Amino acid sequence: MEKMWYQKQLRMVQTVLREPDIVNYDAKAVTDYLVKSNANCIIVNAGGIVDFFHSGLEGANLNPFMKNEDVLGDLVREAHARDIKVICRIDFRGAEKDFYRSHPDWFACEEDGGPKMMSSTIKSEVDIYTPCYNSRYMNEHAMDFTRSIFRQYDVDGIWENALGIPHGVCRCVRCRTKYRQDMGKDLPAEAQMKIPAVREEYRKWKYQCAKEHIERIKNTVKEFGEDKAYAAEIFGFLRTAEREAVNVLDLDMAKESFDYLVTPAMVSQEAYPAAYDSGLVYTGSIVKHMKMISREKQAVLLFGNNGGTLRYVKDPAAENKIWLWEAVSAGGGFWNCLFNGQHPAATHDNRAAYISKPMFDFLKENEEILEENYPMAEAAIYASKPTRDIFGNTVNSDMDRFCCNMKGVEKILAGKHIQFVHIPGGVSITLEELKPYKVIILPNAACMSDYEVSVFEQYVREGGSVIASYETSLYDENGRKRSDFALGNVFGITNTGTVEDTRVDCYQLIRDRESPLLRGITDTQVLANGEHTILVNELPGANTATTYIPIIRNQPPEKAWIRDMKTVYPVSLINHWGSGKAVYFAFPIGRALYKYAHDDFVQLFENALDAALGDKTMLTTNAPASVHIQMINTGEDQKDIMMSLVNHTGTMYRPVQEVVPVHQIEVKIELPHSPKELRILRAEAPAVFKEKEREDGTVTVTFCLDKLEEFAAIWIRL
Repeated sequence: MEKMWYQKQLRMVQTVLREPDIVNYDAKAVTDYLVKSNANCIIVNAGGIVDFFHSGLEGANLNPFMKNEDVLGDLVREAHARDIKVICRIDFRGAEKDFYRSHPDWFACEEDGGPKMMSSTIKSEVDIYTPCYNSRYMNEHAMDFTRSIFRQYDVDGIWENALGIPHGVCRCVRCRTKYRQDMGKDLPAEAQMKIPAVREEYRKWKYQCAKEHIERIKNTVKEFGEDKAYAAEIFGFLRTAEREAVNVLDLDMAKESFDYLVTPAMVSQEAYPAAYDSGLVYTGSIVKHMKMISREKQAVLLFGNNGGTLRYVKDPAAENKIWLWEAVSAGGGFWNCLFNGQHPAATHDNRAAYISKPMFDFLKENEEILEENYPMAEAAIYASKPTRDIFGNTVNSDMDRFCCNMKGVEKILAGKHIQFVHIPGGVSITLEELKPYKVIILPNAACMSDYEVSVFEQYVREGGSVIASYETSLYDENGRKRSDFALGNVFGITNTGTVEDTRVDCYQLIRDRESPLLRGITDTQVLANGEHTILVNELPGANTATTYIPIIRNQPPEKAWIRDMKTVYPVSLINHWGSGKAVYFAFPIGRALYKYAHDDFVQLFENALDAALGDKTMLTTNAPASVHIQMINTGEDQKDIMMSLVNHTGTMYRPVQEVVPVHQIEVKIELPHSPKELRILRAEAPAVFKEKEREDGTVTVTFCLDKLEEFAAIWIRL
């Protein structure tokens, strides 16, 4: 069956428009910019908060600079003539005072009956009154607005901006009525929302309300044809909010409703222009995660300047290039939000206008190869959705028990050139989803259902390996604490119920020097400990590598000692269970790797990976850790391979200002048989292949590259 346009490679550009940009709008110049950028789709403002066309609806808030302009009509004509699709951006996160005063019952309410305001969470030039997922403004009104677009213009789809609203509990009439109908009780009071079980129950209900809203808007779009695309703004799988905000959006809710998957990811963190918290491999990870959520849908990275806050000036160019090449290497498409204004000749700062052109060029040149792709991996990080929802916090990292653990583990895997993915974890996981991976990493996957526990037990019993840490399986999927680890038998431990603060002046004592976890660690009796440590007891058959040492205060130095460092409590151990094995760390080693990557933590975790993966990995290389290597399967049967190298080698501090070339790189890949074709898709210096056939018929292909500046890629047809 012929694919829809949105099922093919997407190279999108959003020219972020302000109200005055409508004056003398030059659709031809905009389209010329798109063609030069090698884009095949543009996203343009239609309306919501501010309308860029005459919808004919009551309460329309027309752009005050609009006279006789027809931005949508002009752009559709010019873009379609150049085979470029047009998506309209709608934004129903709120309305200004006049509209609210006409229809106060269409919007969200606080507990005291007053309106919810955007200014409580986002700095805004005007007072914006916010709706909720059940409100008339965000549903019937938004649906009528969407229909008015399609009735007037031959646009190709709708993008619903700013879907993540409102914060907290809405107490409008519709929410009160629906909650009583669905849950059989009244909405919880603000005081009750401090109770974790109450908050989690409300969050799940609100999650369902958000999904129902998404379905309503999608169905409205599809009234005008299956070829009309719908997607909305949902942030990536490491994006959470304060628990009180009751944030409910995630990419999992998009897999059925959206025609393509897209998520914003900025080099400098969204709304925090001075913060560079995400590793530069994050874009590749988020693309792979979208592929894991929905294999058949296009995965698109939305990127822009300075987290959208300093949107008028460019982000550091070197970092942006690394950021974008990472997404290319994972097989992703692009949504370029770097440019503000009509086109490069009509804006304040156009330095970022063509930063992404080399990446767009590469995608277009290799469109046939990359249109269908899927990540290759031997290791998987279990992205536990319940743990993220209940214990994650990207606003305050000190309170976070999810995101930092994920990022720390990811950092080590990327540095060791181990091919990995993030499994979307939750109550629907199956054994078949786990089986392809040699090792599953559970970085403080605290919240697990009994069903998830049974799946992991079977995975290990049948020969799989897991690396787990800290509270993994100590809570159920609703955040209720168990008396012991549900996976305790697999890990080889039982819980004592005691947690020690080991952030400062704490160590581990080496018990078994022959343990695989201590390979290469010599000339010491102690290792660093970090974060908090759960005191656990070892079960018979488990092999403890290191044990907990009570705190040794560092001052005064004369008193910096204790009489006996020995305890019975393991900090790191290996347990063989069934045909598989488990490595367990009693402290959140992923968080320690992210916040404070001491050599001891790095070596312990790398040794755990080596013990789980064995001698054979998908590739071996002499490239330094600062060169990130990714492999994806390509083609209709997804048996061919694209391997990419992204150079992160640069200046000492982020943001990276300069990328330093790396020379004489070799990468060896083990293949089941001799390839039909070897092709260099991109190289900045001479590059060659070497093949060596083994006695068992397998083949080692060695890719030799004289110099890597930014990005190189090869394709292997099997």
